Amino acid sequence: MRRFVPIILTFFLLLPQLLRGDSLSVPFYSLYTDKRAHRVGDILTVLITEESSASRTAKDFFPLFSAGVDYKNRHDGVGRTSRQGRLWATITTKVVEILPNGELRIEGKKTVQVNQDKEEITLKGLVRPEDIGPDNTILSIYVADAQIGYKGKGAIDAGQKKGIILRILDWFF
Repeated sequence: MRRFVPIILTFFLLLPQLLRGDSLSVPFYSLYTDKRAHRVGDILTVLITEESSASRTAKDFFPLFSAGVDYKNRHDGVGRTSRQGRLWATITTKVVEILPNGELRIEGKKTVQVNQDKEEITLKGLVRPEDIGPDNTILSIYVADAQIGYKGKGAIDAGQKKGIILRILDWFF
């Protein structure tokens, strides 16, 4: 019987802590506890799947007449530009504020460095708690007022910059 006294005493000393949901070193999660972000400081994983595409065509027609001469000059100008972008990434953000209407303000930053190349993804925005999945993830299309930034520095970034001659020509034209 004397062997069981320390075990029983330890059990009764730890019982209030266990009933509160606290543990000695590991947080206690009930089978019925929702693990989705809902408090300031909670983390939320955002699956960024953004695609953008834009194009524009402009056509100008400027007839020019010379005074007193039967000479007509015509200029047809056509300009076209297009741009496509695609960003697929995963970033873990933190809840930094809970608004009065229950929406969560999130912010996150992820930096990846491989050799001399450094890439940084930032995300800020608002999410509704009901849009968060049971695995504590949300798609970027459900982030309101989303500010998503992607920038890189290194050898790959340097290879994409214009050379000095093209920059001078852009300055003149």
